[in-house]
Amino acid sequence: YLVNWFEKEITMKLQLRELFNAKEAFARFLDEPLPTGVAVPLRELVKAINEHFTTLEESRNDLIREMGEEQEGGEFKFSEDTQEVFIKKFDEMLDAEVELEWETISIKDIDDAKISVKDLNTIDFLFTEFADKKEPVAV
Repeated sequence: YLVNWFEKEITMKLQLRELFNAKEAFARFLDEPLPTGVAVPLRELVKAINEHFTTLEESRNDLIREMGEEQEGGEFKFSEDTQEVFIKKFDEMLDAEVELEWETISIKDIDDAKISVKDLNTIDFLFTEFADKKEPVAV
């Protein structure tokens, strides 16, 4: 499986929103022991995702500094109007589409690793069994 993954260039397109919403689920999933054939390519995917997270966080912080009013202690406060605009602009950032190199894996490939239904719902794009999903499952 590992050799096949490195030989194939499969591009997966996701919205930043999907990655942003999956951040905590990824963290929990990455704590699970996984077979090496899954862990190695997943490690590479996480590196790519972290680059997108870093860029998103930097853009979000720029937007906070631009629209918020800095308070003592370094926190930022928003007026009701600027908060609405901030939320709208951040939401637009989350709509951006990103491309990641990833070939979906089967849930069977993760062996005895555990994942909650809620976490599975947010990282289901990793798995072949959910590749054709149309809408997320509400949890």
